[in-house]
Amino acid sequence: MISIRNYINGILVLLMSVAPITLQAQIVSFEAVRSALGSNEAARIENDIMIVGHVINSQGNPNLLHTPQHPTRFTEVDLKPVRKVMYIQSADTRYGFRLEFETDKDAKALKRFSLATINLNGTLLRKEHGGYVLSGLTKKNIISQKEGSEEAFPRKVMAVSDVTQDDIFTFVTLPDCEFMFKDGAYVNVHELYTVKTDKNAHCKANGMMDGWGSLVYDASGAPVYMMLNSGCLWRRDGKGIPQGSGTLSGIVTDVPNARYYGEDVDNALQIRPMNRRNIDMTEPSGWKSICEWNWSDNVKEIHTDAGERVTVTSEAVLSDIGTGSLKADVIGKVTRKKEPNCPSLDSDRKGEAKGVLSNGALNISARSCNWWDWEKDSGNGITLEFSTKGLKGKNLILGFSFAAGNGKPEHSLGYPVYWCVEYSTDGLLYERANDVDYVLNTLPYWRENDVYGVSYPTSLECGLGFTEHLVRLPVELLGRKKVYVRIRPSRKIVGSMAFTDRDRVAMRPELKVSTNVSFGSIAIRYNR
Repeated sequence: MISIRNYINGILVLLMSVAPITLQAQIVSFEAVRSALGSNEAARIENDIMIVGHVINSQGNPNLLHTPQHPTRFTEVDLKPVRKVMYIQSADTRYGFRLEFETDKDAKALKRFSLATINLNGTLLRKEHGGYVLSGLTKKNIISQKEGSEEAFPRKVMAVSDVTQDDIFTFVTLPDCEFMFKDGAYVNVHELYTVKTDKNAHCKANGMMDGWGSLVYDASGAPVYMMLNSGCLWRRDGKGIPQGSGTLSGIVTDVPNARYYGEDVDNALQIRPMNRRNIDMTEPSGWKSICEWNWSDNVKEIHTDAGERVTVTSEAVLSDIGTGSLKADVIGKVTRKKEPNCPSLDSDRKGEAKGVLSNGALNISARSCNWWDWEKDSGNGITLEFSTKGLKGKNLILGFSFAAGNGKPEHSLGYPVYWCVEYSTDGLLYERANDVDYVLNTLPYWRENDVYGVSYPTSLECGLGFTEHLVRLPVELLGRKKVYVRIRPSRKIVGSMAFTDRDRVAMRPELKVSTNVSFGSIAIRYNR
């Protein structure tokens, strides 16, 4: 760790030969403070330098940062840091800092929307997941504040694809956005594992996990995850989510969430709204669905060419919207079922169940080894078939959500972890849509003392619900008589229940453990 005393950037020169007590306090830019860190991981600031910026949030907002599972007590998350965090951005909205105060009361001294002058003497500057953090602040570091308002707060409007790491910890408004999947609440999760609140007190939530994402995309098809912590009571208020398009505003963050995605995602930028008003999507959508499979109505029948079926094996599953078919390439049983996302929220008492979606899904039950074609050395997944004949547009996308497991430990391992997306126009020669491997995590399960002779706690790989993904497909696939899209395992790696940071082991031909992989929703859309 270094000490920031000597720093030359044309704005500030602090010489070590000068006694600190004789230094005159100087206001420096956010960029100057960031640049002073250089290639170092952390630096102690020991001079009276000050920054001036707009305060983004109110103290105590539950959605300020990712709250991971406690590193040693695996049955809880640590919510205390959230109450000591504030965000400030430069007057030109270009850069932002996360401010970590010593106590809740210290953080509360900063008022939202105010123009604050803060002395950085005695603070620690560090870089964390692409953002810059100042810690060790107290209310004594706050020199002055000029009252502001939401109306006067400087707006930073930019397209999703234009957001970069320089925008981390700033407040951004993204135009022409909409949710990929519009069923249920803002986050459809397994409530028993969320942080206990007034919304779920009756079902005895155990507080093991906090924070989940919903996939949002803009008019160009660029995706971003909207992250919400379970302490945000408005995440399911019975009103559902917007069905149209509009703006999404919030703080840009970049913190890996192993239960949703982690180092496996190249661009993990997220947006965290401060309240429900930050989501304003009332305009008609510019996107049209070519075909969609959506099982959220929880009916048991599967639509096929041969009629309604409860279970299918090799039959094609017809889409619920548009004209398309889906076929499982893996040898196994395909069932339309209700997934155990919100099993304890079927109560109507005091409206606890409002806005809850008990996810319907297409569940594929298969032996672990069957997810791979050992002769062709390629993964077996699902294949979509549809037509784009006569269609013209600017963008073509695939959206899908999936999860592994069925709530039981013995069926929450052996599933393929990494998946890819491929496309074809003849059903024979496939090309990968991109070089991304999409991570499949298992749904939560209760701790078990004896699974195959071993004691396992709930895995760190368990997610709160289905993860959502968007894949941009070549626009040249429009205007085709037939298009095939394949979602399949890309590596011979499966999930285990070893309680490590990455619960994964090699897939083997003799691994015959029964697995469950469920697809919650699948959609092919385009816009003109």
